[in-house]
Amino acid sequence: MTSSEPHLADSLNEIIHHPRRLALLAYLTECDDVEFGVLRDMLQISDSSLSKHLSTLREAGYVSVAKAPVPGAVHTWVTCTN
Repeated sequence: MTSSEPHLADSLNEIIHHPRRLALLAYLTECDDVEFGVLRDMLQISDSSLSKHLSTLREAGYVSVAKAPVPGAVHTWVTCTN
């Protein structure tokens, strides 16, 4: 490789190629929508960490987040938009 050739890392998208966000998007592409707690448990991360990753992906247009009432609670559902 010469110095004029782009490095592979230069072509990575910092938003979706973060390991947790990439795993999250890979999981979401196989489902219609997924409940927040399922994603949290699958990724083995805290609620706050998942919320931050979802905010990043939502702001970039990769996911949508919706809240739906269920008896005694409100659940958050995540959908891949691409």
